[in-house]
Amino acid sequence: MMSERKKTIESKVFRSNTFMVLFVLLTFLTVNLVTLKIYSKIVEQRFNEAITEMLKDTYDPEKDLEEELEARMAIEGGEVDDLLQTYAESWSGFFILFAADGAICIGGLLLISQFFTKRLSGSIMVPLDELESGARRIRDGNLKTDICYEGIEEFEHVCGQFNRMQHSILEAQEQNARYEKARTEMIAGISHDLRTPLTAVRGTVKGLMDGVAVTPEQQQKFLQRAYQRTGDMEVLLRNLLYLSRVETGHIPLQMDSFDADLFLDGYVKDRQETNEDLILEFDSANRPVMIWADPDQIVRILDNLLENSKKYAEADPLKLRIGIRQSGDRVVIDFSDNGKGVPEDQIENIFEEFYRGDESRNRTKGNGLGLYIVRSLMHGMNGSVTAESDHGMIFHLSFCSGRDDTESTEAEK
Repeated sequence: MMSERKKTIESKVFRSNTFMVLFVLLTFLTVNLVTLKIYSKIVEQRFNEAITEMLKDTYDPEKDLEEELEARMAIEGGEVDDLLQTYAESWSGFFILFAADGAICIGGLLLISQFFTKRLSGSIMVPLDELESGARRIRDGNLKTDICYEGIEEFEHVCGQFNRMQHSILEAQEQNARYEKARTEMIAGISHDLRTPLTAVRGTVKGLMDGVAVTPEQQQKFLQRAYQRTGDMEVLLRNLLYLSRVETGHIPLQMDSFDADLFLDGYVKDRQETNEDLILEFDSANRPVMIWADPDQIVRILDNLLENSKKYAEADPLKLRIGIRQSGDRVVIDFSDNGKGVPEDQIENIFEEFYRGDESRNRTKGNGLGLYIVRSLMHGMNGSVTAESDHGMIFHLSFCSGRDDTESTEAEK
Protein backbone atom coordinates (compact mmCIF):
# COMPACT_ATOMS: atom_id res chain seq x y z
CA MET A 1 0.00 0.00 0.00
CA MET A 2 1.45 3.34 -1.08
CA SER A 3 2.04 5.85 1.68
CA GLU A 4 -0.07 8.99 1.62
CA ARG A 5 1.69 11.83 -0.14
CA LYS A 6 2.60 14.63 2.23
CA LYS A 7 1.19 18.06 1.58
CA THR A 8 3.62 20.77 0.53
CA ILE A 9 3.26 24.53 0.65
CA GLU A 10 3.42 24.69 -3.14
CA SER A 11 0.57 22.21 -3.63
CA LYS A 12 -1.47 23.80 -0.85
CA VAL A 13 -1.09 27.30 -2.32
CA PHE A 14 -1.90 26.01 -5.83
CA ARG A 15 -5.02 24.17 -4.69
CA SER A 16 -6.18 27.14 -2.67
CA ASN A 17 -5.74 29.51 -5.61
CA THR A 18 -7.36 27.04 -8.00
CA PHE A 19 -10.43 26.50 -5.83
CA MET A 20 -10.76 30.24 -5.35
CA VAL A 21 -10.55 30.94 -9.11
CA LEU A 22 -12.93 28.12 -9.99
CA PHE A 23 -15.45 29.21 -7.41
CA VAL A 24 -15.40 32.81 -8.63
CA LEU A 25 -15.60 31.80 -12.31
CA LEU A 26 -18.37 29.27 -11.80
CA THR A 27 -20.36 31.74 -9.78
CA PHE A 28 -19.83 34.38 -12.44
CA LEU A 29 -20.77 31.92 -15.20
CA THR A 30 -23.94 30.76 -13.43
CA VAL A 31 -25.13 34.29 -12.80
CA ASN A 32 -24.49 35.29 -16.40
CA LEU A 33 -26.19 32.19 -17.81
CA VAL A 34 -29.30 32.85 -15.75
CA THR A 35 -29.24 36.50 -16.78
CA LEU A 36 -28.87 35.58 -20.47
CA LYS A 37 -31.68 33.05 -20.20
CA ILE A 38 -34.02 35.64 -18.78
CA TYR A 39 -32.88 38.17 -21.32
CA SER A 40 -33.48 35.72 -24.19
CA LYS A 41 -37.04 35.10 -23.00
CA ILE A 42 -37.71 38.83 -22.90
CA VAL A 43 -36.25 39.32 -26.40
CA GLU A 44 -38.27 36.43 -27.78
CA GLN A 45 -41.46 37.83 -26.27
CA ARG A 46 -40.76 41.27 -27.70
CA PHE A 47 -39.93 39.70 -31.07
CA ASN A 48 -43.28 37.92 -31.17
CA GLU A 49 -45.07 41.10 -30.13
CA ALA A 50 -43.31 43.03 -32.91
CA ILE A 51 -44.38 40.51 -35.55
CA THR A 52 -47.93 40.59 -34.29
CA GLU A 53 -47.91 44.37 -34.32
CA MET A 54 -46.51 44.37 -37.86
CA LEU A 55 -49.28 42.11 -39.14
CA LYS A 56 -51.86 44.11 -37.24
CA ASP A 57 -50.85 47.35 -38.90
CA THR A 58 -51.47 45.98 -42.50
CA TYR A 59 -54.91 44.36 -42.16
CA ASP A 60 -58.12 45.43 -44.02
CA PRO A 61 -60.45 47.36 -41.66
CA GLU A 62 -63.56 45.92 -43.32
CA LYS A 63 -62.47 42.38 -42.37
CA ASP A 64 -62.37 40.80 -38.94
CA LEU A 65 -58.96 41.35 -37.27
CA GLU A 66 -58.58 37.81 -35.99
CA GLU A 67 -59.48 36.30 -39.31
CA GLU A 68 -57.06 38.66 -41.05
CA LEU A 69 -54.25 37.74 -38.70
CA GLU A 70 -54.86 34.04 -39.20
CA ALA A 71 -54.95 34.51 -42.94
CA ARG A 72 -51.74 36.54 -43.04
CA MET A 73 -49.98 34.11 -40.72
CA ALA A 74 -51.05 31.30 -42.98
CA ILE A 75 -49.71 33.15 -46.01
CA GLU A 76 -46.42 34.42 -44.36
CA GLY A 77 -46.07 31.67 -41.76
CA GLY A 78 -43.15 30.08 -43.53
CA GLU A 79 -41.13 33.28 -43.43
CA VAL A 80 -41.99 33.85 -39.80
CA ASP A 81 -41.06 30.29 -38.86
CA ASP A 82 -37.75 30.67 -40.68
CA LEU A 83 -37.10 33.90 -38.85
CA LEU A 84 -37.87 32.32 -35.47
CA GLN A 85 -35.69 29.32 -36.27
CA THR A 86 -32.83 31.61 -37.25
CA TYR A 87 -33.32 33.50 -34.02
CA ALA A 88 -33.26 30.28 -31.97
CA GLU A 89 -30.17 28.98 -33.77
CA SER A 90 -28.39 32.28 -33.20
CA TRP A 91 -29.08 32.12 -29.49
CA SER A 92 -27.96 28.48 -29.32
CA GLY A 93 -24.71 29.37 -31.08
CA PHE A 94 -24.24 32.29 -28.71
CA PHE A 95 -24.64 30.01 -25.67
CA ILE A 96 -22.13 27.55 -27.11
CA LEU A 97 -19.62 30.29 -27.80
CA PHE A 98 -20.23 31.73 -24.31
CA ALA A 99 -19.61 28.34 -22.70
CA ALA A 100 -16.49 27.76 -24.81
CA ASP A 101 -15.19 31.22 -23.93
CA GLY A 102 -15.80 30.51 -20.26
CA ALA A 103 -13.92 27.21 -20.48
CA ILE A 104 -10.99 28.89 -22.22
CA CYS A 105 -10.94 31.62 -19.56
CA ILE A 106 -10.99 29.02 -16.79
CA GLY A 107 -8.13 27.09 -18.38
CA GLY A 108 -6.13 30.29 -18.89
CA LEU A 109 -6.70 31.43 -15.34
CA LEU A 110 -5.64 28.03 -14.01
CA LEU A 111 -2.40 28.23 -15.99
CA ILE A 112 -1.78 31.77 -14.78
CA SER A 113 -2.59 30.69 -11.21
CA GLN A 114 -0.11 27.83 -11.46
CA PHE A 115 2.58 30.19 -12.79
CA PHE A 116 2.16 32.69 -9.98
CA THR A 117 1.78 29.89 -7.45
CA LYS A 118 5.19 28.54 -8.43
CA ARG A 119 6.69 32.00 -8.05
CA LEU A 120 5.03 32.49 -4.66
CA SER A 121 6.02 29.00 -3.52
CA GLY A 122 9.59 29.67 -4.63
CA SER A 123 9.78 32.81 -2.51
CA ILE A 124 8.39 30.84 0.44
CA MET A 125 10.54 27.76 -0.04
CA VAL A 126 13.86 29.68 -0.11
CA PRO A 127 13.72 30.72 3.58
CA LEU A 128 12.24 27.35 4.56
CA ASP A 129 15.15 25.60 2.85
CA GLU A 130 17.54 27.92 4.70
CA LEU A 131 15.86 27.08 8.01
CA GLU A 132 16.03 23.37 7.25
CA SER A 133 19.71 23.68 6.35
CA GLY A 134 20.33 25.60 9.58
CA ALA A 135 18.58 22.89 11.61
CA ARG A 136 20.81 20.28 9.99
CA ARG A 137 23.91 22.31 10.86
CA ILE A 138 22.81 22.53 14.49
CA ARG A 139 22.18 18.77 14.52
CA ASP A 140 25.71 18.26 13.18
CA GLY A 141 27.15 20.52 15.88
CA ASN A 142 27.82 23.61 13.74
CA LEU A 143 26.48 26.58 15.71
CA LYS A 144 28.65 29.33 14.21
CA THR A 145 27.11 29.66 10.72
CA ASP A 146 24.15 32.05 10.56
CA ILE A 147 21.25 32.00 8.12
CA CYS A 148 21.65 34.81 5.58
CA TYR A 149 18.25 35.64 4.10
CA GLU A 150 16.77 38.86 2.72
CA GLY A 151 13.29 38.98 1.26
CA ILE A 152 9.89 38.60 2.86
CA GLU A 153 9.80 40.58 6.10
CA GLU A 154 8.09 37.87 8.14
CA PHE A 155 10.64 35.24 7.10
CA GLU A 156 13.49 37.67 7.79
CA HIS A 157 12.13 37.95 11.34
CA VAL A 158 11.89 34.15 11.70
CA CYS A 159 15.42 33.64 10.37
CA GLY A 160 16.69 36.34 12.74
CA GLN A 161 15.04 34.60 15.68
CA PHE A 162 16.59 31.32 14.51
CA ASN A 163 20.05 32.93 14.49
CA ARG A 164 19.51 34.36 17.96
CA MET A 165 18.39 30.95 19.22
CA GLN A 166 21.54 29.45 17.69
CA HIS A 167 23.71 32.03 19.42
CA SER A 168 21.99 31.32 22.74
CA ILE A 169 22.64 27.60 22.36
CA LEU A 170 26.29 28.30 21.51
CA GLU A 171 26.70 30.59 24.51
CA ALA A 172 25.06 28.00 26.75
CA GLN A 173 27.40 25.30 25.46
CA GLU A 174 30.44 27.50 25.98
CA GLN A 175 29.21 28.42 29.45
CA ASN A 176 28.68 24.76 30.30
CA ALA A 177 32.16 23.95 29.01
CA ARG A 178 33.68 26.67 31.19
CA TYR A 179 31.55 25.52 34.10
CA GLU A 180 32.64 21.91 33.77
CA LYS A 181 36.28 22.94 33.45
CA ALA A 182 35.98 25.13 36.53
CA ARG A 183 34.16 22.37 38.41
CA THR A 184 36.89 19.88 37.56
CA GLU A 185 39.54 22.34 38.74
CA MET A 186 37.49 23.05 41.86
CA ILE A 187 37.23 19.37 42.74
CA ALA A 188 40.98 19.04 42.34
CA GLY A 189 41.49 22.17 44.44
CA ILE A 190 39.10 21.00 47.17
CA SER A 191 40.80 17.62 47.27
CA HIS A 192 44.11 19.41 47.74
CA ASP A 193 42.68 21.84 50.30
CA LEU A 194 41.21 18.98 52.31
CA ARG A 195 44.25 16.77 51.99
CA THR A 196 46.65 19.48 53.22
CA PRO A 197 45.02 20.11 56.63
CA LEU A 198 44.24 16.43 57.07
CA THR A 199 47.88 15.59 56.47
CA ALA A 200 48.92 18.29 58.93
CA VAL A 201 46.46 17.06 61.58
CA ARG A 202 47.58 13.48 61.06
CA GLY A 203 51.24 14.47 61.32
CA THR A 204 50.57 16.45 64.48
CA VAL A 205 48.71 13.58 66.13
CA LYS A 206 51.41 11.14 65.03
CA GLY A 207 54.07 13.43 66.53
CA LEU A 208 52.22 13.56 69.82
CA MET A 209 51.81 9.77 69.80
CA ASP A 210 55.52 9.26 69.10
CA GLY A 211 56.52 11.61 71.90
CA VAL A 212 58.06 14.25 69.61
CA ALA A 213 56.48 17.00 71.69
CA VAL A 214 57.87 16.44 75.13
CA THR A 215 57.23 19.68 76.95
CA PRO A 216 53.75 21.09 77.60
CA GLU A 217 54.64 24.11 75.45
CA GLN A 218 55.48 21.88 72.46
CA GLN A 219 52.35 19.83 72.96
CA GLN A 220 50.26 23.01 73.11
CA LYS A 221 51.87 24.23 69.89
CA PHE A 222 51.13 20.94 68.14
CA LEU A 223 47.52 20.98 69.32
CA GLN A 224 47.10 24.62 68.28
CA ARG A 225 48.36 23.80 64.80
CA ALA A 226 45.97 20.84 64.49
CA TYR A 227 43.06 22.97 65.68
CA GLN A 228 43.88 25.65 63.11
CA ARG A 229 43.88 23.06 60.33
CA THR A 230 40.49 21.73 61.38
CA GLY A 231 39.23 25.32 61.23
CA ASP A 232 40.41 25.54 57.61
CA MET A 233 38.49 22.39 56.78
CA GLU A 234 35.41 23.72 58.54
CA VAL A 235 35.48 26.92 56.46
CA LEU A 236 35.79 24.92 53.25
CA LEU A 237 32.94 22.58 54.12
CA ARG A 238 30.77 25.49 55.26
CA ASN A 239 31.30 27.23 51.91
CA LEU A 240 30.44 24.06 50.02
CA LEU A 241 27.26 23.63 52.04
CA TYR A 242 26.31 27.25 51.48
CA LEU A 243 27.08 26.91 47.76
CA SER A 244 24.62 24.03 47.58
CA ARG A 245 21.95 26.21 49.19
CA VAL A 246 22.74 29.05 46.79
CA GLU A 247 22.36 26.82 43.73
CA THR A 248 19.06 25.36 44.96
CA GLY A 249 17.67 28.79 45.87
CA HIS A 250 17.31 27.95 49.57
CA ILE A 251 19.07 31.01 50.95
CA PRO A 252 17.20 32.29 54.02
CA LEU A 253 16.76 36.06 53.73
CA GLN A 254 15.35 38.15 56.58
CA MET A 255 14.98 41.52 54.86
CA ASP A 256 14.74 44.58 57.07
CA SER A 257 15.32 48.33 57.00
CA PHE A 258 18.20 49.42 59.26
CA ASP A 259 20.94 52.02 59.67
CA ALA A 260 23.86 50.71 57.63
CA ASP A 261 26.24 53.39 58.93
CA LEU A 262 25.79 52.25 62.53
CA PHE A 263 25.85 48.60 61.44
CA LEU A 264 29.16 48.95 59.57
CA ASP A 265 30.76 50.85 62.43
CA GLY A 266 30.04 47.91 64.74
CA TYR A 267 31.23 45.40 62.15
CA VAL A 268 34.57 47.16 61.66
CA LYS A 269 35.23 47.39 65.38
CA ASP A 270 34.40 43.70 65.87
CA ARG A 271 36.58 42.46 62.99
CA GLN A 272 39.47 44.69 63.98
CA GLU A 273 39.57 43.03 67.38
CA THR A 274 39.67 39.53 65.87
CA ASN A 275 42.13 40.37 63.07
CA GLU A 276 45.09 42.11 64.65
CA ASP A 277 47.31 41.41 61.63
CA LEU A 278 45.44 43.92 59.41
CA ILE A 279 44.28 47.52 59.52
CA LEU A 280 40.54 47.98 59.07
CA GLU A 281 39.11 51.51 58.68
CA PHE A 282 35.59 52.82 58.26
CA ASP A 283 34.62 56.07 56.51
CA SER A 284 31.41 56.92 58.32
CA ALA A 285 28.70 59.09 56.79
CA ASN A 286 28.13 60.56 60.26
CA ARG A 287 24.39 60.24 59.81
CA PRO A 288 21.83 57.44 59.55
CA VAL A 289 21.91 55.72 56.17
CA MET A 290 18.96 53.36 55.85
CA ILE A 291 19.17 50.31 53.59
CA TRP A 292 16.83 47.40 52.83
CA ALA A 293 18.76 44.13 53.27
CA ASP A 294 19.43 41.13 55.47
CA PRO A 295 21.99 42.09 58.16
CA ASP A 296 23.21 38.52 58.61
CA GLN A 297 23.90 38.14 54.90
CA ILE A 298 25.74 41.47 54.79
CA VAL A 299 28.04 40.11 57.48
CA ARG A 300 28.68 37.04 55.33
CA ILE A 301 29.34 39.22 52.28
CA LEU A 302 31.81 41.44 54.10
CA ASP A 303 33.51 38.41 55.68
CA ASN A 304 33.96 36.85 52.25
CA LEU A 305 35.46 40.06 50.89
CA LEU A 306 37.73 40.29 53.92
CA GLU A 307 38.93 36.70 53.48
CA ASN A 308 39.45 37.32 49.75
CA SER A 309 41.72 40.27 50.51
CA LYS A 310 43.66 38.31 53.12
CA LYS A 311 44.30 35.50 50.63
CA TYR A 312 45.13 37.43 47.47
CA ALA A 313 46.11 41.02 48.32
CA GLU A 314 49.72 40.11 49.20
CA ALA A 315 50.17 43.40 51.06
CA ASP A 316 52.10 43.91 54.28
CA PRO A 317 50.53 45.43 56.22
CA LEU A 318 47.10 44.75 54.74
CA LYS A 319 44.83 47.79 54.93
CA LEU A 320 41.10 47.49 54.37
CA ARG A 321 38.73 50.43 54.07
CA ILE A 322 34.93 50.35 54.18
CA GLY A 323 32.86 53.35 53.19
CA ILE A 324 29.19 54.14 52.64
CA ARG A 325 27.53 56.69 50.36
CA GLN A 326 24.19 57.58 48.83
CA SER A 327 23.89 57.23 45.04
CA GLY A 328 20.46 58.39 43.88
CA ASP A 329 17.88 56.03 45.32
CA ARG A 330 20.58 53.44 46.09
CA VAL A 331 23.04 53.02 48.95
CA VAL A 332 26.56 51.90 48.01
CA ILE A 333 29.04 50.25 50.37
CA ASP A 334 32.63 50.47 49.11
CA PHE A 335 35.11 47.80 50.22
CA SER A 336 38.76 48.29 49.21
CA ASP A 337 42.22 46.94 50.00
CA ASN A 338 45.79 48.02 49.26
CA GLY A 339 46.76 44.79 47.50
CA LYS A 340 48.08 44.08 44.03
CA GLY A 341 44.63 44.01 42.44
CA VAL A 342 43.54 41.94 39.47
CA PRO A 343 44.37 42.37 35.75
CA GLU A 344 41.64 44.19 33.84
CA ASP A 345 40.97 41.20 31.58
CA GLN A 346 40.09 39.10 34.65
CA ILE A 347 37.77 41.55 36.44
CA GLU A 348 34.66 40.18 34.72
CA ASN A 349 35.47 36.60 35.77
CA ILE A 350 36.22 36.97 39.48
CA PHE A 351 32.55 36.51 40.44
CA GLU A 352 32.22 33.28 38.46
CA GLU A 353 31.75 30.04 40.33
CA PHE A 354 35.05 28.24 41.13
CA TYR A 355 37.13 30.98 39.48
CA ARG A 356 40.56 31.41 41.06
CA GLY A 357 42.41 33.62 38.61
CA ASP A 358 45.86 33.10 37.19
CA GLU A 359 48.51 30.63 38.29
CA SER A 360 49.89 32.89 41.00
CA ARG A 361 46.42 33.08 42.57
CA ASN A 362 45.95 29.35 42.21
CA ARG A 363 49.00 28.82 44.38
CA THR A 364 47.16 30.67 47.14
CA LYS A 365 44.84 28.77 49.44
CA GLY A 366 41.24 29.17 48.27
CA ASN A 367 38.43 27.44 46.42
CA GLY A 368 36.91 30.15 44.21
CA LEU A 369 33.55 30.22 46.00
CA GLY A 370 33.69 33.36 48.15
CA LEU A 371 33.01 36.03 45.50
CA TYR A 372 30.46 33.83 43.73
CA ILE A 373 28.52 33.63 47.01
CA VAL A 374 28.85 37.42 47.38
CA ARG A 375 27.24 38.01 43.97
CA SER A 376 24.49 35.46 44.60
CA LEU A 377 23.58 37.03 47.95
CA MET A 378 23.55 40.54 46.46
CA HIS A 379 21.21 39.43 43.67
CA GLY A 380 19.00 37.73 46.24
CA MET A 381 18.62 41.05 48.08
CA ASN A 382 17.83 42.98 44.86
CA GLY A 383 21.30 44.45 44.91
CA SER A 384 24.39 44.28 42.72
CA VAL A 385 28.15 44.09 43.08
CA THR A 386 30.87 45.40 40.80
CA ALA A 387 34.65 45.47 41.11
CA GLU A 388 37.55 47.49 39.83
CA SER A 389 41.31 47.35 40.26
CA ASP A 390 42.94 50.65 41.25
CA HIS A 391 45.92 50.34 43.59
CA GLY A 392 44.18 47.33 45.02
CA MET A 393 40.74 45.79 44.70
CA ILE A 394 37.62 47.94 45.15
CA PHE A 395 34.19 46.32 45.49
CA HIS A 396 31.00 48.36 45.19
CA LEU A 397 27.94 46.86 46.88
CA SER A 398 24.69 48.54 45.79
CA PHE A 399 21.57 48.17 47.97
CA CYS A 400 18.02 49.48 47.90
CA SER A 401 17.46 52.41 50.23
CA GLY A 402 15.52 51.62 53.38
CA ARG A 403 12.89 53.61 55.26
CA ASP A 404 13.71 55.52 58.39
CA ASP A 405 10.90 54.57 60.75
CA THR A 406 11.61 57.57 62.96
CA GLU A 407 11.31 60.02 60.08
CA SER A 408 8.21 58.23 58.81
CA THR A 409 6.54 58.50 62.21
CA GLU A 410 7.34 62.21 62.45
CA ALA A 411 6.01 62.77 58.93
CA GLU A 412 2.77 61.04 59.81
CA LYS A 413 2.39 63.27 62.86
